[in-house]
Amino acid sequence: RTSPRNIGFATPMLLYSILLFKYATDCESVPRLLTSAYDLSCFSFFTRHTVKELMFFLARTIAARVQTGVRYQVQHENNIVMCAHKSSNGLVVVLCTDAEYPARVSFSLMAQVVAEFVEKYQGQFEGVVTRDETIIAPELTKTLKEYQNPLDSPGCDLRITNEPCTQTTVDALLYRGESLEALLTKSEDIGEAAKSFYKQAQRPTGCSCY
Repeated sequence: RTSPRNIGFATPMLLYSILLFKYATDCESVPRLLTSAYDLSCFSFFTRHTVKELMFFLARTIAARVQTGVRYQVQHENNIVMCAHKSSNGLVVVLCTDAEYPARVSFSLMAQVVAEFVEKYQGQFEGVVTRDETIIAPELTKTLKEYQNPLDSPGCDLRITNEPCTQTTVDALLYRGESLEALLTKSEDIGEAAKSFYKQAQRPTGCSCY
């Protein structure tokens, strides 16, 4: 398999998406999307929709399995990293980056996203969320753009060493008896084209960013 950079990535240290979910395990059956922002310009125009669906599927899968208060750095396949953190209020933020994007910047960004969201949208997410809401949050797109160059981002301090986090893989987060392919097959988050794309990419001769 080839890495994402070999299928059209122009620069290293890429931030692809920020997704914010609500997941209180005592009342919500699955993590519900509150808002999100994407920058998939490094992908071929014809694959962006498929890539977006797969990122969303992975983000929701991870959001359902992280523990409150723990920062996660989740490796998936070649060059994809998902960083995640669940707050005590049930908000789960998930970032998708390439492997070169600094983890310390990701963690700083996650804290910023949650703090700003809580301050601006208080009263819109605290209750039981039964469906994906997609709150319009234009500041999230602005933040995504600001953090595209992590070395110039507000969260980058080269004096700070890597902060403690749980480093794992998507497969390791799955519950006993689960498989990612089986979850993907029955998922309603992605279409048949994305499912076929993922399965084809897993073949030994496939070319995949997943």
